[in-house]
Amino acid sequence: MITIIGELSGSAEKLWISALQTVNMPSIPVCAVETHRADSNLLIALGEESLQALTGKKSITKWRGSILQTKEGQKVLPIIHPKDCMKQWKYYPLLITDLIKAKKESEFPEIRKLNRQFKINPTFEEVINELDRLEKVAEYISEDIETYKGSGIIRCIGLTDSITTSFTIPFVSAYTPIWRNEEEIEIWHKLQKLLLYSNKKIVVQNASFEQKMLESWLEGIMPIWMDTMRAHALVYPELSHNLGFLGSIYTDMPYWKDREEDNEKASGDSVTIDELQEYNCKDICGTLEVAFKLEQELKESGMHKFYHEYDKVLSTVLVSLEKTGIPVSRIKVEELRQERLNKLKELENEFQALAGDVNVRSSKQMKKFLYEDLALPVKHNKKTGKVTTSEDTLLKLAKTSNNPALKKIIEIRNLKHDLSSFLFLKNNKKKGYIDELSFQLGTDERLHTEYGITETGRLSSRADIFGKGTNLQNQPEDLRVMFEAPAGYLFVKADLEQAEDRVTAWLAGENTLKELYAQGIDTHAYKAAMALGKKIEDVTKEERKIIKSVAHGWNYGRGAKSIAEELNLTKKEVEVFIQKLSRTFPNIPAWHLKIQQQLRATRTLITPFGRKRTFMGRWEDDLFREAYAFGPQSTVADYTNTALIKVVNYNFLGNVEVLHQCHDEILSMVKEEFVKDYIQIVKPLIEQPFWCETGMLTIPVDIKVGKTWGTCEKWKQ
Repeated sequence: MITIIGELSGSAEKLWISALQTVNMPSIPVCAVETHRADSNLLIALGEESLQALTGKKSITKWRGSILQTKEGQKVLPIIHPKDCMKQWKYYPLLITDLIKAKKESEFPEIRKLNRQFKINPTFEEVINELDRLEKVAEYISEDIETYKGSGIIRCIGLTDSITTSFTIPFVSAYTPIWRNEEEIEIWHKLQKLLLYSNKKIVVQNASFEQKMLESWLEGIMPIWMDTMRAHALVYPELSHNLGFLGSIYTDMPYWKDREEDNEKASGDSVTIDELQEYNCKDICGTLEVAFKLEQELKESGMHKFYHEYDKVLSTVLVSLEKTGIPVSRIKVEELRQERLNKLKELENEFQALAGDVNVRSSKQMKKFLYEDLALPVKHNKKTGKVTTSEDTLLKLAKTSNNPALKKIIEIRNLKHDLSSFLFLKNNKKKGYIDELSFQLGTDERLHTEYGITETGRLSSRADIFGKGTNLQNQPEDLRVMFEAPAGYLFVKADLEQAEDRVTAWLAGENTLKELYAQGIDTHAYKAAMALGKKIEDVTKEERKIIKSVAHGWNYGRGAKSIAEELNLTKKEVEVFIQKLSRTFPNIPAWHLKIQQQLRATRTLITPFGRKRTFMGRWEDDLFREAYAFGPQSTVADYTNTALIKVVNYNFLGNVEVLHQCHDEILSMVKEEFVKDYIQIVKPLIEQPFWCETGMLTIPVDIKVGKTWGTCEKWKQ
C-alpha cells in the first residue's frame, strides 16, 4: 500500500491517510486519532469508518472516488480499504484508479470541479424554445427519463447537449399532470421530431430501458449513438457499469445516485419533483461526459468499430426480441403444474413416512434432520464457512449415504423450484398456491425477457424492471412444451452444432480434432470410445454424455476432483479419462499454456471477432479457467449474434417472427407453408466462415421444427 501511494499519490506532505477503526471508548471521540493533518492538500479516507468519521456519509462502495469535504472544509477522497481488496479482489482496480486520482488532487487544496447549471420547472415557452434550439444546433443529445417505481409513468425527461448545462421537462407531480393537454401534445410532438427524425447523436445510459419506455410516446424506437452502459462493458467487462460508478471514474461530480435509490424505494413522491429534476439533470450531464470519454477509450482500446458497427446494432435487435416474446399455452402450463403437484404430493407422503414432519425448504429444519437426526458429516459453504444444506451438498451426501430420504429431498426441492420459478405457481404459507402467470405474461399472452450482457459477450436474461417476464435462457427442456405456436405456425430452432468444442479445436490448433470434424465424425462419441476403450458404435448415450462433460471441463481447465463430484464419478476415473484426452489431443494443454503466457504479458485476450477482455482477477487457477473459457464462449456468442442480426433484419415478408436467442440457438416462429423456404434462407445466413486462429471455420447449424419449443424435431426435407 505504501509503495503504491509513493508511486501514484505524490509526496507525504500533500496528503494524509486516514485508516480509522471503530473506537469502543465513548470518552475518546473517533476523530481524536486524527492529528497533524491541517496542512495536507488532501485527506484519503480508507474504508467505511474513515468515511463516516470525516464526512458523516455511509457506504464506501458508493462514495469511493468522490471528492468530498470535512466539516472544516478540507478535501477528502474516500477509497476502498486495501484489506477489503484482499478479501474481494474486484476492488483492486478501483483502489488503483482512486489513488491515481489522489495524486492529481493532492497537488492543490481546493475542490476544483465544473460549474454546472441545471434548469428545472421551465415554463411551456421555455420548453418549446429549448427543444427548438436543440433541433437547430445540437450535435449530441444526452437523454434520460425518471419514472415512478414499477409504474412506467414518466415523471420527467432530461435533455442536454452540454456537460455543464442541462434541462429537464417535468410531466407529473404527485400523480397529477403538469401541463394542459394541448401543451403536452405539443411537447411530445417536438420530442418525437427531435429524438426520432433529427439525426442527432443520442446518448443514454441503458438504451433498452429508455427505448422501450419512450416507444409508445414517440411512436417509434429512438436511435442511439452511444449506450454508456454497454460501451463501458466492452472496454472494461469485469467492472460495474451503473451510472453511479461511471460518474466516479469519468466525472468530478460526487456520488448523486442516492436520489435514484430514494425514488426506487418510494411508492409516491417522497422525492419531490424539484429534487427529481435536479437529479435528472445530473444524470444527463454525467452521461454525456462519460460518453465523450468512453468514445476516446473505445478508440484507444481498438473497440470503436466493434461497438459502433456491431454491439450497437445488436442492442437494437435485442430490444425487438424483448418486445416480441414467446407465446405460451395456458393449457400446457396447467397440465405441467398438475403433473408436478401430483408427483410432489406422492413424494412428500413418501418422505414423511421416512423422516417425519420436516420442511425441506427450511434450512433450519434440514440442518437438524441431516446433521443431528441422521448424524451425517456436517458440510460447510467454502466461501462463507457456514453450515449448508444446498443441493450440491445433498448430492454429495447422497453419494456417501444409502438413506433414501436424501433422494426424496432433492426431488421435492426440484419440483417446488419448477412450480415456483418456471410455472409461476408460488406457495404462500398463509394463502396456499398463488397463480402468478397472468402477471408474468404480457397482454399478448407471451412471456418476455430483458437481455443483459456478460463478460464474455454471451447474453444473460431476466425479468424486466417491473418484475414482468422471466429468464428465458434457463428454461428446463421438459418444460419448454408450454411454449406453443398458434394455429398455422411452427417453431424453428437453428442450433449451432458442438460450437464451443469446434472453436476450442481451432483456437488450440488441435489438428486431430479438426480432422474428426472435417470427416463428420461425432467427436463426443469418439472421445468416449477412446476414453472407455470401446468401438465408437458401442458407446451408449449415457457414456457419450459423461465423457462429453469430462472433456468440456478439461477444455476449460477444471480439475479431476471438481468434475468427478459433478458427474458422480471417482477422482481416479476422471484422472484416467483426462490423461487419455491429453495424449490424444496434446494441443489443448499447450493452448492453456499459451493463454497463461498471454495473461502474463498483458492480461488481455482478443477473440477472432475482435472482442477484448482484460482479466483483473487474482492470479490463480480460477483466473486461468475464466481465460480458457473466454475465447470459445465469446467467439460462439458473437458468431451467434452476428447471425441473429442478419436473421432479424432479413425481410421474410411477414412470414417469420424471430423470438429468442438462447446461447447458441436462434428460435423463430414461422408460418407452416413458409418453413421450408425459411430454412433454405436461414442456414446460409448463419453458416458463415470466419478466420479462427489456425484456419477458416464454419459452424454448422442443426435445424429442428415443432409445434412447441420443447418438442422440436430434426428437420427432414
